[in-house]
Amino acid sequence: MSQTFLLFASNGQERYHRTSNRLKDYAQIILRHMPKIPDVNCTRTEYRLLPDCNCGFFYSTLTNSQGIQQIDEVIDSEYAVIAFGWLSNLSSNIAAQILSVYKAHGVAGVRELDGYFSAVIINRLDKTFTLLSDLAGQKRLRYFCSEQNLFVSPHDK
Repeated sequence: MSQTFLLFASNGQERYHRTSNRLKDYAQIILRHMPKIPDVNCTRTEYRLLPDCNCGFFYSTLTNSQGIQQIDEVIDSEYAVIAFGWLSNLSSNIAAQILSVYKAHGVAGVRELDGYFSAVIINRLDKTFTLLSDLAGQKRLRYFCSEQNLFVSPHDK
């Protein structure tokens, strides 16, 4: 299985349980169609639901022999972050590092981090979403936004 994530958010007019069901349905479609990687059985798939923001995300990632994965998350009382990629000075917890820099220096600080990454930062208090990538744009995000929904993924397939 390749690595990917999908963030799905609804504008609040949709009931939360419907949002969570739709996220799970979309995740199953993506997982069915993702290319398989031969001889790899160390896939981790997780679902996170954030009812306070009427959103959630799922991710599927590979874990190497040192336990390092390219997709990482962190959730606290103010923010939720899902990140894809790596930072040159960090072997794990990329999402926590991105959130720490974001809190201290904002978007400009995150864009200066050395590595190949993209991230979605969800402000749980303001109910806003910030999409970020490294300065060179090596790990781009794809998104679709309508009046009702927001979809974000690092892959276009």
